[in-house]
Amino acid sequence: MPLINLLKNMTIRKFPRLHLFNGANSKYFKESGWYRSFLAKAPVDKEGKPQPWLSIGANRFLGERLQKRFTIFEYGSGNSTLYYSERVNAVISVEHDKNWYSKIESNMPKNVTLQFQALEGDQYENYIKTRDERFQLIIVDGRKRLLCAEAALGKLDEDGVIIFDDFDRIEYQAFTKTALDHKFKKIEFWGMSPGSSRFKSTAFFYKEGNCLGI
Repeated sequence: MPLINLLKNMTIRKFPRLHLFNGANSKYFKESGWYRSFLAKAPVDKEGKPQPWLSIGANRFLGERLQKRFTIFEYGSGNSTLYYSERVNAVISVEHDKNWYSKIESNMPKNVTLQFQALEGDQYENYIKTRDERFQLIIVDGRKRLLCAEAALGKLDEDGVIIFDDFDRIEYQAFTKTALDHKFKKIEFWGMSPGSSRFKSTAFFYKEGNCLGI
């Protein structure tokens, strides 16, 4: 056996989890952008282009259904904002971290409105209510998520969908009852997110005739 293969096998025997990244499994990590995201410490695809930090399955499902007519509202901003901006009409994103806001503001394209709102008081979660638009998609992926999701209910277009990331966290489960009371259905996409090994859920809340065709 060549020395390089012997060393690799010894390493895998010592660290069995490395089997995940070896052989047939490696295609998943490469094609999904997981490898590149891990190295970049930011969510990117296999070519290094921005993608959301949703679960990988949710990213795949959503990416195939975005339409140029969409206007998206997003709690939390970054690579996801850049990703959506290339595929939809407009993105309005609210950000609570002043340093992060200052870092990314100048990199945003013309169809993005990036708004800083501190977490004190209720201006952050209620910023969406100050907008005249109604939204096809509202992405809940920032702070104060339960309050944000509740505020989002009144700003969806008739065919709108709420996407609630990290829905596996116990503290977010209360929104399921709220959504069901408003006649929404729920579907969850479980798996890893780009560059992270944590098993997580991204939940989609929708009604019949929604813009994603669920």
